[in-house]
Amino acid sequence: MPMRQRQKIQKMLRCLKLHFAKNPQNVIFEVMAHRIEVFTIKNDSKSAVMAKKLSSLGFKVSQSKIIEVYVVNKNFKESELRKIAEMLSNPVTQAYRIDDYDQETAFDFAIEIGFLPGVTDNVASTAKESIEDLLKTKFEDEESLHSATLILIQGKFKKTDVEKIGNSLANSLIQRISIKSHAEFAEERGMDIVVPKVHL
Repeated sequence: MPMRQRQKIQKMLRCLKLHFAKNPQNVIFEVMAHRIEVFTIKNDSKSAVMAKKLSSLGFKVSQSKIIEVYVVNKNFKESELRKIAEMLSNPVTQAYRIDDYDQETAFDFAIEIGFLPGVTDNVASTAKESIEDLLKTKFEDEESLHSATLILIQGKFKKTDVEKIGNSLANSLIQRISIKSHAEFAEERGMDIVVPKVHL
């Protein structure tokens, strides 16, 4: 096997990770799908409200940043992904990034909350229909769209404190929680691309 092909396969294998949910038959696959992040750049009241909410719960959060996440598990061209991101964001108050990560916001921990395999994702369902109308294409059986919320928080925390924050924001019966420190986030170039799949 040629060296270049072997390296490509090794890279793909490094990107493929398995996370087992509470039900061992439910597996979350991380694959080479596309990740779109939408974030507010003007009048970000949603992030301010989140910081106040966490402070009211007893967590010493100095500031927070909420980012909307869409994982597109379908092979789109770069130009098509830009059209999708533009559709999902407000051009006046929001910006987006595609297959990239936040390198500007000051934070100490990143918490991402998404749905477990088999749970209805209404936000993603609506976005999927909009994408199909926009690009005049259909998602096939193995193709999918998933939403999540990424929260970047700043403050003096231990990992256990951040886990408590995640548990206070998520419903463990239907949602997953992923946590990374700023160092892990930077080293791994953001959060993982998670595509929930149910295996019976």
